[in-house]
Amino acid sequence: MLNKRQNKGYEMKHKIIIFLVLVSSLIFAQTNEGLPQDMVKELDLTTKQVKQIRTHKRAHHKQMESINHSIEELHEDLDEEFLKEANDENKINQIINEIQQLHQNMINEHFNDVLQMRKILTVEKFKMLVLQRQSDRDSQLLEGKPSHRPMGSPPMGGPGGPPPPRR
Repeated sequence: MLNKRQNKGYEMKHKIIIFLVLVSSLIFAQTNEGLPQDMVKELDLTTKQVKQIRTHKRAHHKQMESINHSIEELHEDLDEEFLKEANDENKINQIINEIQQLHQNMINEHFNDVLQMRKILTVEKFKMLVLQRQSDRDSQLLEGKPSHRPMGSPPMGGPGGPPPPRR
């Protein structure tokens, strides 16, 4: 059975994942169908690359939403189990294992997204994208903002992006 500290850890991870999916959703909705205009210009993407990235990002976004929805449902199931008078520890552990597997699926999907971007872009353009991301991350760290965001997305709190989360 989970102690309060472990349960808070799962709750925090769940909140972070929901936040990341929401940020991705907002960025996707507010940009050129998933492509920030500055990215298209800075990387000098071809029409073919833009089309491939849009198609890929739509599928990736759908997959991430599906995983997140499943995680939310499992957290609701977990809450129900915790609220029962007699907890079924086996069921609780089963739900936790399923949540962990879905978190792993999200991580895998994220890295598959990066690998797919590498296949679409030339080596030079991919390097530019990585350098742009590192630069954005460094700037955010200097400003004391969280640095994790999807590759190629605009910095949080910048034009077209949501404000950073409150701490």
